[in-house]
Amino acid sequence: EASSGARPKISVAVMDFGNFPADRGTIENNDITEWINDNSPVEIEFISINRSEVTALYTAMLSAGNAPDIINDYAVEAFERFVIDESLLELTDLIDEHGPNIRALVPQDVLDWGMHEGGLYALPKTRNETAVPNWMQFIRQDWLDNLGLDMPNNFDELYDVMYAFTFNDPDGNGEDDTYGYGAGSGESEGGGPGFGGIERILCLYGAMRDRWLPYGPDGSYDYVGITENRREGYRYAKRLFDDGLVNPEFFTMTGQQARTEFITGKVGTLGMQVGSVSVTMLAAMKEIDPNANPRALKTLESPFGTFAYLHERSAQMHIMIPTTCSDPVAAIQYLDWQVGGAWEYITYGEEGVYFERVNGRIIRIGDPEERSHALNHAGNYCIAIGYRELISDLELQLEHNKDNMSDLEIQALETHIEASQESMSHEFKWWLPTLHLGLEMSNDLIPQMGPFSTRTFEEAVINKDMSIDDAYDRIIKEFDALGYQELRQVYNDRIIELGLG
Repeated sequence: EASSGARPKISVAVMDFGNFPADRGTIENNDITEWINDNSPVEIEFISINRSEVTALYTAMLSAGNAPDIINDYAVEAFERFVIDESLLELTDLIDEHGPNIRALVPQDVLDWGMHEGGLYALPKTRNETAVPNWMQFIRQDWLDNLGLDMPNNFDELYDVMYAFTFNDPDGNGEDDTYGYGAGSGESEGGGPGFGGIERILCLYGAMRDRWLPYGPDGSYDYVGITENRREGYRYAKRLFDDGLVNPEFFTMTGQQARTEFITGKVGTLGMQVGSVSVTMLAAMKEIDPNANPRALKTLESPFGTFAYLHERSAQMHIMIPTTCSDPVAAIQYLDWQVGGAWEYITYGEEGVYFERVNGRIIRIGDPEERSHALNHAGNYCIAIGYRELISDLELQLEHNKDNMSDLEIQALETHIEASQESMSHEFKWWLPTLHLGLEMSNDLIPQMGPFSTRTFEEAVINKDMSIDDAYDRIIKEFDALGYQELRQVYNDRIIELGLG
C-alpha cells in the first residue's frame, strides 16, 4: 500500500463473450468485480474487451498507448507480435521480487509459454487438465444400435456409418430426413456459421490449424496449411459433402442451429466441446426420442496414422503487462494474490454451496444450472490460478455426488468423462514450445497464409465445380508468391539454432 494507506489502482481487461447474466450487472460491474475489489490488495478498474475482436483491440490500444495495465489474449501469435513491437514489460525481476506465489505455484511448463528470447514477457494462465481435451465429435449411439452397427474405428468405417445414417432410416420414422455427419460448428450456441465438424476430421488427420509440424521427408518442418495431411483431410470432407452425407447448407448454420439439428435427430454426429452434452441437451433429445444416447466418437485411424482430437496447450492464455502500465508492481501483486488463493472463491464460489473438498480436491456440488448462472464468466476474472482441475476429479465428482444426482445428470457427467478420456487416450503433440518461434517474418506471413489455406479448402468442399487438388494448387501458388519457401528455410534454421529439432 502507498504511504497514504490508499491501495494502488490499476486497470484490468476482461473479455466479454456477450453472455454475462443481465440480472447480475454488467461485465465491468457485478458481484464478482465487487468481491475482488473488497478483497484484493489492489483496486481494480475492469475494462470490457469484446472477445471476437480482442487481438485487434489490443493492437490498437498498445499502438495508441492506452491499453489497460493488464491485458490477456489466447493467441500466441498476438503475444509474439506484441513482444517484437516492444509493447510488453519483461517480468522476471518483478515476479522474483513481488510474485512469490507465482514462482511457487505456476508450473514451469506453463511459464515456458510466456518466454521469448530468454525473457519472460507474459504470465500464462495454467490450463486445467479437464480443459486440455477441448474438441470432440459426438455420435448417436442409439442410431448405431438401431442399425446394428459398431462404433467406427477408421475413416472408411466412418463413411459406411454416415452413409447408413443418411439413407437407412436410423431413427425408424420411415422418412428420408436424416444426414450422417454434422460438418457444421456446434462449439457454441451463440457462435456463427462454421466448419467445426470438418475441423474434427482435420484433427484426426494430423492437420489441425496453426501449427508447424515435422512433415517434410527429411524431418524438416512445414506449415500445416500446405501439408498432405490437410489436403487429404479436406478431400475426405468433400467426399462426405458430394455424396450427400452432410446437410448441404451446414456452412450457413449458426452454432444454435447446428445443435438443434443434432438434438432433434436430423443429423447423427456433431462437433462440440467435450462437456457440451448437458442435462438440458439430454432432456431435449429424450423428449423427442427417449432412447437418444449421444456418445463420444472414438479417435479414428487416418491414412497417416492415429492422431488425437485437439488438446489445448498447458497454458490457457497469455497475461501481459504493457510498457505503459501505470504501476507494474501493483499489477504483479494483483496477479500473485489471485494465484495465492483468491482463485478459489472467484472460480468456484462459496464452499459448501457450490463446492466441497474431497481428498484435497475441489468437487462441484449443487444444482448445475444454478451454479452455472452464479459463476458465469468467473474464469474471465480469475486470469491467474494456483490450482489445476484433473480429469480424475470428474470421476471423483461422480462418485461423491451420484446418490443425489438425477439420471440425466449422471449421464451428462459420464459422457463428459468418456469424451475426455477418449480424447486423452492418444497424444496430441505440440511440437514446439511457441507457435512461430518469434520470427517476425513468420508473424507477418502466417496470418495471411493460414486463413487463405482454410478459406480455399473450405470453398472446394462446398463447390462441386472445384476439386481439392484445384484448391491445393491455388494454395501452393499463393504461398510461393508470399514467400513461403524462404520462410520455411528461415523457420527450420531457427529450429536448429534453438536446438528444438
